[in-house]
Amino acid sequence: DPIDPASTVIVIRSLVPGGIAEKDGRLLPGDRLMFVNDINLENSSLEEAVEALKGAPSGMVRIGVAKPLPLSPEEGYVSAKEDAFLCPPHSCKEPGLPDKALFRADLAL
Repeated sequence: DPIDPASTVIVIRSLVPGGIAEKDGRLLPGDRLMFVNDINLENSSLEEAVEALKGAPSGMVRIGVAKPLPLSPEEGYVSAKEDAFLCPPHSCKEPGLPDKALFRADLAL
């Protein structure tokens, strides 16, 4: 964490090419992973985050992320924002769920 070097944060570096998260388009490199289902990942190690993702039951997985702030007004400055991703697998374009998506555990990795 650049603000608090004593804290650990998990930041999405890349997505599986062609995977459901990449196809959906809402989870992006730079997003900070906050939780998987009921497992809080704030101050967790990379190993703990991987275990939470791999250990998620098959089917629907709830993923919480914090989006990074744009660096300038030209980039559309917004306030800090956390999103929880939740929707049926393979149908993440449902109306009324603009900030939510649910990914199958076996496809999200």
